[in-house]
Amino acid sequence: MSEAIDVNVAGRKTNTVLQMENLRTFFYTQKGVVKAVNDVSLRIEKGKTLALVGESGCGKSVTSLSIMRLISKPGRIESGRILFEGEDLLAYSDRRMRSIRGNRISMIFQEPMTSLNPVFRVGEQIVEVFLTHEKIKKSEAYERAVELLKMVGIPAPEKRITSYPHELSGGMRQRVMIAMALASPDPGLMIADEPTTALDVTIQAQILQLMNELQQRVKMSLLLITHDMGVVAETADHVVVMYAGKKVEEADINDIFEHPQHPYTVGLLNSIPANEKYRGRDRLEAIPGVVPNLLKLHNGCPFENRCVYARDICRREFPERRVIGENHEVYCHFADQLDFS
Repeated sequence: MSEAIDVNVAGRKTNTVLQMENLRTFFYTQKGVVKAVNDVSLRIEKGKTLALVGESGCGKSVTSLSIMRLISKPGRIESGRILFEGEDLLAYSDRRMRSIRGNRISMIFQEPMTSLNPVFRVGEQIVEVFLTHEKIKKSEAYERAVELLKMVGIPAPEKRITSYPHELSGGMRQRVMIAMALASPDPGLMIADEPTTALDVTIQAQILQLMNELQQRVKMSLLLITHDMGVVAETADHVVVMYAGKKVEEADINDIFEHPQHPYTVGLLNSIPANEKYRGRDRLEAIPGVVPNLLKLHNGCPFENRCVYARDICRREFPERRVIGENHEVYCHFADQLDFS
């Protein structure tokens, strides 16, 4: 497929693999409508990593499931466009979308123990991906599955290919999930939903390094979903910060860490123990309050009830998009006026 050539805020041409425009994904419950993703736009360039950041419940995973067209009832994609290599995935038939999933777009789910089928050996599950998308013999699929397990750093892959998921450690199961995501002759985009959450710090570092090495090797784009700004610092080129279904800030990795413009982004940065900019403080700063009930949102900024800088206008009106410098946009009435030092 051809790649979509687009123009970003600064006017320079970029190879855009995925461009999501004004996506709205709502869930219709007995208690009301949950606006899980509400008018969110983002783009991912070829070979780059976009981190989608925010607390649990902010809409990150729903965004990824919307891209994969895996939203089920009572959820529904209300409006927007999801352009992959220039074509709108929302206009695809279910059959055509199935040919894209696991082929051109792969996904690593948050918890491999619930994503891998416990009654099938891991090799069988990788082989199934090959057989679904390619016309090859089963013996060749097994050979390629062994090579993938070797590529992702699993020792003795010829033996481990016959293991069941419960026989592997958490780190090895996550590596199997990455291998399955790479079981494609031409992966264009990989979506990784909290790929290191359930792992200890040492294994987290290994998985992140592995994903980075594989990304460079196969030249794929990566959508990394996480709540951990430390992980973002290690892996991302660009960052989108979400809160209560809304995008509140977007910038290149350096701008996000050096010049955050939204109070929520600052709160996330304050939670990083090793952040040089905030080192020397006696304790980490917690964001006051709790995430708002998505059934009871007002028309203003959803962060208003937790923001120490909030004014009356913050409750009345959602801020307009403001562009601050190159590749940096923010949704805050007082952006570029606040001192976060």
